[in-house]
Amino acid sequence: MIYINTLFAVLGAIVVGVLADGGYSLNCRNMSLVNLNQKHLGLRAYCDTTTGTPQCSILDLDLCYRTKGNDLKLDPMDNGKLSSNCSMDTCSLGGGGYSATQLHCRCRHDTRRHKHSPSSTDTNALMSNDNGFLKCFDNNATFESDCTQKPAVRRGSGNRYPVPSWTLIFLFGPLYLAFFYGAGW
Repeated sequence: MIYINTLFAVLGAIVVGVLADGGYSLNCRNMSLVNLNQKHLGLRAYCDTTTGTPQCSILDLDLCYRTKGNDLKLDPMDNGKLSSNCSMDTCSLGGGGYSATQLHCRCRHDTRRHKHSPSSTDTNALMSNDNGFLKCFDNNATFESDCTQKPAVRRGSGNRYPVPSWTLIFLFGPLYLAFFYGAGW
């Protein structure tokens, strides 16, 4: 009897883990960050409905994430108020060799010193597709008639065009070798 209870507990934990995994990228495409009323950051995606027709929706990321203390990760939290510590013009989605669902921002982690640090999370771990609408926790994205017209977020200064490290090696590696080995060191 103890073994059966243990088996059900393990299977229950696996089911909960699978349900918690958002996995929206399986049936959503063209993800981008958008500006919501100059205050909040939104995630726009075109997700398939049950009929297979793509639906444009935008989910306010303030409803899904927060920053916590000196942790450099964006943590999932219902109504986490992400924009209170992260400026939307410092955020980007994907790029630099990361998956297209990886959210990167520069967020304030030390309120006394106003220190900002790079923070990131994979939005695919939390977000799901609810019949064409993005969803986190019990928060559904909204359908807006101008969904496709919302302006995409333009990154501010600093780290504007992430360059993969292998690119730097190919560009500067030969210069390094020529300098040190050509100089007779």
